[in-house]
Amino acid sequence: MGQKVLLVEDNIIISRSLETKLKEEMFEVKPVFNGEDAIKQFDMIPYDVVLLDLMLPIKNGDEVLRHIRSKGDVPVIIISTKDSDVEKAINLGLGADDYLAKPFSMLELVARVKAVLRRSQKTT
Repeated sequence: MGQKVLLVEDNIIISRSLETKLKEEMFEVKPVFNGEDAIKQFDMIPYDVVLLDLMLPIKNGDEVLRHIRSKGDVPVIIISTKDSDVEKAINLGLGADDYLAKPFSMLELVARVKAVLRRSQKTT
């Protein structure tokens, strides 16, 4: 299989659509639907990239992002309906590598995933 993507999205319809598209692009995708499960899954398996919604049940995306950054430098792309410049700046400042506001095109998302993976491979 391909590179591992942890997909953290509480909307099942969006999650399934993203999972399908990423699998078509030969990524191995693990969907989770809340922040607590995201942290557990992240700690169990090494992922190549994380797609992270911010508005999640149990633990929010900010908490998940902080946890991921405390463990290393796995690329994180925020996917969120929160689209203000302030929100983007805060999360990029917390360590997100990219920020994509919903709604977005699948083509753009896949391109951004591939771009952060290219950059992360050059630095390792």
